[in-house]
Amino acid sequence: MKHIPVFDGLRGILALWVVLFHVFTISGHFVHPAIDGQHAVTVFFALSGFVIAKLAFERREHCIVFITRRFFRLFPVYAVCLIIASFFLFLGVMPTTFKVEQALPHTISHISMLHGLVPPIILPDAEKAILNPAWSVSVEWQFYILAPILFSILIKWPTAGLVFLLGISGIAKRIIVPASHLGGATFFANAPFFTLGIVSYFVWTWIEKHHVSLKGGHLPLVIAMPLLPIPFLAVAQNMGLFVWLFVFGIAIHHSFNGNSLVVARISNFLSSRALVWLGAISYPLYLVHEPFVWLFVAHGRNYLPGITDVGFVFIAGAAVIVVSLFFSQMLSDFIEKPAIAFGKRATAPK
Repeated sequence: MKHIPVFDGLRGILALWVVLFHVFTISGHFVHPAIDGQHAVTVFFALSGFVIAKLAFERREHCIVFITRRFFRLFPVYAVCLIIASFFLFLGVMPTTFKVEQALPHTISHISMLHGLVPPIILPDAEKAILNPAWSVSVEWQFYILAPILFSILIKWPTAGLVFLLGISGIAKRIIVPASHLGGATFFANAPFFTLGIVSYFVWTWIEKHHVSLKGGHLPLVIAMPLLPIPFLAVAQNMGLFVWLFVFGIAIHHSFNGNSLVVARISNFLSSRALVWLGAISYPLYLVHEPFVWLFVAHGRNYLPGITDVGFVFIAGAAVIVVSLFFSQMLSDFIEKPAIAFGKRATAPK
């Protein structure tokens, strides 16, 4: 399967969605639940399921190689953003949601990237105490740890493996999460979204294998196929589900002989240079922006007396985006890319 630029553009839009969501909510404005930033994160999870499935089936990496490379993909940027957030907490720019004596346990749990697994009864607000978006990094890391086991089953027994995965996801969502009283930052709580992405990958490869042309009326059926497990998995984030299936349908149609002018234009937009660039820095953008939102939104009014709420949100949002994009590019160039390259060198065959 070749690279899919449409998904790069999707990453950029999702990261920007989360940034704007935080600008509005932190400034005290109501955001309709249909466009809650949580939906963007669930699309990230579905996309991650698709991409990791593609990686697992095409590269067949050893589990140690996979985990090592994923660690260097996640942790270095994450660690820098935690330091930035901790500095902003120390200065009082960001609100502190935990007691001073809990600072060390929160720090240790965040460094492990398993803070999402810490029950609230043991450490309240563990999933996002230092940096709010960090909860999803913990979910991703949990997925990466489990991925070698999941995909070893899927590679050996694709059909039975999919049934097993659907069963585990449904049990996790419907039984394990309610019974354990864990928070929402566990893989168990978000397994249906990763499963949706994995099922979408199987749909893609089936079309590729059977040389199905989408010039006719096949597209609605193809898009509907990943929906089949949804009643069992009990996915509630309908907007995230819609966004994933819409973009997945665009990518499918554009890649397999689709002839729709509308689809071509949407695909070209998602594959545009600006959105592909935004997608390339989406991970640092997603993590680094929140401290700057608090800086401009919570403290910017002191320098803009008399400004209207709408005007302030517009100016603060623009300032957050510009500063966050700058820092995201720096993090990408000097932390993310070198760390990914190091991970590849460290795991390269001798």
